Amino acid sequence: GWFIFTTILLLVTLRSTVAFFTLFFTLDLAFLFLGIGYLQRTAEDAPNPPLIKTGGFFGLLAAFTAWYNALAGLADDSNSKGKEMRKEKSERNKA
Repeated sequence: GWFIFTTILLLVTLRSTVAFFTLFFTLDLAFLFLGIGYLQRTAEDAPNPPLIKTGGFFGLLAAFTAWYNALAGLADDSNSKGKEMRKEKSERNKA
């Protein structure tokens, strides 16, 4: 269910920013690998550990991408702190 919903959101973000698309792409891969990992069982009828770990890796990558998107959404011209951060960065690049 979550994989299908995230795939729809991924298709909607095709015309958005690369960072926002990357967020849903990594989240989609996380749900895909976790779902397959729990469906494809080992001989002991346990979830497939390599697939579960791969899904966890993409889940962590999606979390970091989400934090980046949150910061990028807040640090813009409508937020005074965003202006200060960009001003400091541009002054450092000039020096």
